[in-house]
Amino acid sequence: MIEPIPQWSKNVFQGLVYWIGYKEQIYRHYPIREGEIVGELLTLLSSKIDKSLRIDAEVMYKKLSKQWKGNHRADIIISKNNNNFNYINDALFVIEVKRKEAPKNEVNEDLKRLAKLKKNNKNIRCFLLYVSANERPKQFVDESGKARKRKIKIDENYIAIVRQVTKAIDKFYTLKNGKKINNAIDKAHYACFIEVKENKITT
Repeated sequence: MIEPIPQWSKNVFQGLVYWIGYKEQIYRHYPIREGEIVGELLTLLSSKIDKSLRIDAEVMYKKLSKQWKGNHRADIIISKNNNNFNYINDALFVIEVKRKEAPKNEVNEDLKRLAKLKKNNKNIRCFLLYVSANERPKQFVDESGKARKRKIKIDENYIAIVRQVTKAIDKFYTLKNGKKINNAIDKAHYACFIEVKENKITT
């Protein structure tokens, strides 16, 4: 049985893709940077999640797992806000953010890192948020604009599943030789919420 996605995810990611549409209209010649997306996501999360939770950015992975070696940082952590707080016991969600412009190997490395963390701390739910402006990310989104129903293999024990696809469309068609071409799905802005899980579930 797959756990339900967090209640805050729909509103937060819908706001994010609207923001991406706004940024694309105003600054279309200046690509949105990953840090900008993380910053806006933090703002949206702070307005939507329960006040009993805390949000942190740029947290060292070794604070989330006693077994972790290295200096990798997680983009966003959502945790229970306890008096005797520590990340290992209280972290609930880890979210890494990637833009479509990121090299494929960087996306794969994020998924592998999240799988390793999940293995070391099974209480944490691990997600990759893949953001694409003006283009359907075909590896995660089908021709109808919905999440692809397939398991993405990370290694022998862990997979990734697209749990939610949120999109915003600035126009439903373009003109080519005077004819309207409906390409809204392929030209929308997307936020794909991808969860890393142990490979023992059915979808």
